[in-house]
Amino acid sequence: MATTTLSFTKQGDVFVATYTSEGDSVIQLARKKGGAIRVYAYIDGMTPISVWGDYQSSQHTILKVCVPAGIKVDISSDAEVTEGKLLTGEDGV
Repeated sequence: MATTTLSFTKQGDVFVATYTSEGDSVIQLARKKGGAIRVYAYIDGMTPISVWGDYQSSQHTILKVCVPAGIKVDISSDAEVTEGKLLTGEDGV
């Protein structure tokens, strides 16, 4: 299993991180407060498709994202993300 730090930047009113999927993954976020989280997936150059839409979550959350390898993934949070980690790999994910 591999752990990667997600880097969130403010884009308008939301905080966004993008990564390329390596298959099913687990994401853990620490945020300044609770609020909506959205997950979009897309083939590079195509329109993003909602995977998780307006998921209302507490300040700290963990979620599984099931997206095929090679697909771009955007994680969007209404609240500022202070730390985000992505866990990928065949064992346990």
